Amino acid sequence: MSAIAVKRLPPDDVVALNAFLRGCPDATAFHRPEWHEVIRRTYGHACDYWIARDNGEIIGAFPVTRMRAPLLGAKLVAMPYQMYSGMPIGQVDARTPLMEAAVAAARQSGARYFEVRHHKAADCLGPLGFEPVESGLVTTAVPLEGLQLTRAEHGHRQRVRKAGRQGVEVSLATTIDELREFRRMYLESGRYMGAPQAGWRLFAGLHDLARPFYRLYLARYEGRTIGGTLVMTDGHVTFSRCSAHSTKEALSLNAGPALWWRAMSDAAAAGDTSFNCGITWVGDAGLLKWKEAWGGESRPVHIHVLPLRSKAPAAGGYFEGFNLAKAIWRKLPLPVVDRVGHHVTRWIG
Repeated sequence: MSAIAVKRLPPDDVVALNAFLRGCPDATAFHRPEWHEVIRRTYGHACDYWIARDNGEIIGAFPVTRMRAPLLGAKLVAMPYQMYSGMPIGQVDARTPLMEAAVAAARQSGARYFEVRHHKAADCLGPLGFEPVESGLVTTAVPLEGLQLTRAEHGHRQRVRKAGRQGVEVSLATTIDELREFRRMYLESGRYMGAPQAGWRLFAGLHDLARPFYRLYLARYEGRTIGGTLVMTDGHVTFSRCSAHSTKEALSLNAGPALWWRAMSDAAAAGDTSFNCGITWVGDAGLLKWKEAWGGESRPVHIHVLPLRSKAPAAGGYFEGFNLAKAIWRKLPLPVVDRVGHHVTRWIG
C-alpha cells in the first residue's frame, strides 16, 4: 500500500500541477499558478503550493499565500483576493494531510494568524484549532444551464432590452489600452464609493500572465466608453471580478445590465455552469437584491481562522463604518487614490 506524501511544490513541477488542475473539478481560476504569480508581482506575496502525491502522482493541492505589510506583520490566507475557494482540492483522502502539513508550517512561521475562506462551511477545521469568524459577507451564484433572459426579474429584462434600443453596444476588449481605460473608470467608481481598489500592477499582471483566464467587456455609446466589467473564468465557473458602470450616464443608459447579461451569455455559451456575482456585504441590501434578480442564489462566505499570535478581524468590518475615511477618500485626486489603494488592498486581500 502506498502512503500519501505531502510537500511544498518544487518550482520545476508547475507543469504537473497545471495538468492536475485541468482535471480537477474543484479547481478555479484562482488555483492557477498564473494567478498567484500576478499576486506576487503586484504585492510581493509568496504562495506555497502544498501538494499531495500518491505513487508520484499529484492527487491534491492547497495554495496558501503569505501576506506581509509594514507594521502589520504577516498572515497566511487561503486564498486572498477572492472569497470563494480556499480549502484543499483533489481526492478526499488527500485533503486532511494537506491541511495538517500547512498548519504545522503555519505554527512555525511567525504569522499572526492563518485564515481560510470558502463558500461552504468547513467543520473539519475545528479539530485543527481553527475558529469560525462571522464574515458578514455572502456570495451569489447564477446557474447558467439553459440560461434565458426570462429567468431574470422583470426590471433586469427591461433594462437589458432598453440598453439595446438606446444604442448601447457591449464588446469584448483585448488590448492593454482598453484595459487601462477600464481601470481608470474602475478607480473613479471606487473613489465614488469610498472604497480603495487595486493598483494598476494587478491589471497589468492579469494582461501579461493570465490573459486566457480573464475577459473584459466594455459598454460603448456613440463611440464613447461608458462602463465595463472584468470577469475571470476556469471553464466551469465565471467570476465577476470588478465592474465600473455607476456614472449618471451609464445608469441612465442601463450599461450595467447590458454588460452583465453579455458576460453571463458568453459564459453559458462557453459551457460554464455558474456565474459567480462576487461578494456582497449583508448590509448592502440594494446590491444584493440586484445580483439575486438575475436568478442568483446567495449563501454565506465562511471564514475560519487559526489564531497564532492574534485573532483576525471580521471581513465584513471593512465594509461598514469608516464614514469619515470614506468621505475623505471621495475627495482625493485619482493619483493619490491609486497609490494609497494599492497599499490598502495589499493587506486586506
